[in-house]
Amino acid sequence: SADLNRDIYTINANGTDLRQITQDPATDVCPSWSPDGSKIAFLSTRDNLYQRDIYLHDLLTGVETRLTSTSGFYLSPVWSPSNEKIAFIKNINSAAGDELFILDLASGVINQISDLPGMMIVQGLQWSPSEDRLLFYCPGTWGDVYTIKTDGSELRNLTGDTGNENSQDPSWFIDGQVLYTKYLSSASTGIYRMNINGTSKTMIGAVSCTPFSPVYRFTSVDLPDLVVSEYSTSIVADDPSSRKYIVDFRIANIGYAESGSALVYIDAIRPKPPE
Repeated sequence: SADLNRDIYTINANGTDLRQITQDPATDVCPSWSPDGSKIAFLSTRDNLYQRDIYLHDLLTGVETRLTSTSGFYLSPVWSPSNEKIAFIKNINSAAGDELFILDLASGVINQISDLPGMMIVQGLQWSPSEDRLLFYCPGTWGDVYTIKTDGSELRNLTGDTGNENSQDPSWFIDGQVLYTKYLSSASTGIYRMNINGTSKTMIGAVSCTPFSPVYRFTSVDLPDLVVSEYSTSIVADDPSSRKYIVDFRIANIGYAESGSALVYIDAIRPKPPE
């Protein structure tokens, strides 16, 4: 879409049935699909060109509802696993950092759960599967992985990096563990896992390139959950409770980002493990 007329689209995983969901001439970005698949939360400038509000699109009725109406620049709407709440970020300014909020969809009540200290900028916001914590990371000087309870208590730095260390891109893993990437040295850069209290940090895959966003993926086929550890097609299956599998994948180029980096998708050629 044009720079000032970005819209939300859906498409089937096989590339069919492309549909335009939003039609407003303003900028609609950052879609977040509800776990039950019935609604999409997104950000839009349609009511104020200089701020982003959170809106809700009902896929069954097509009705769109504005969820926030106070002055501010909102970011990263994230659904709770129960479909009942949306956590989001409000950016104050570069000096004040970010604040965390939770919206209860049934009542429409928005509660600020934390005014984060200093100039913390929140990225990668996620709910825990048990819905009692949020997980995120802060880049730059605050370059660590954090959790906080949904009542605003127990803000914890899980990685405690120092010097040239930098941990980011956290993702919930099995048995309450957390996956994340860490940059340190040529021998220590890669994908790590740790307990939710920050203990037992273990590197599960060293990479020679810059690691991005480990993903714990629940699949509908009989495959282990996969971690994409490199964009040179190296796939690491890390599940201590299962045997190792060899899975064939195809990497397809679908264009280029503004920075010039190739955009790719990963397609399983053999969707079941070998006998």
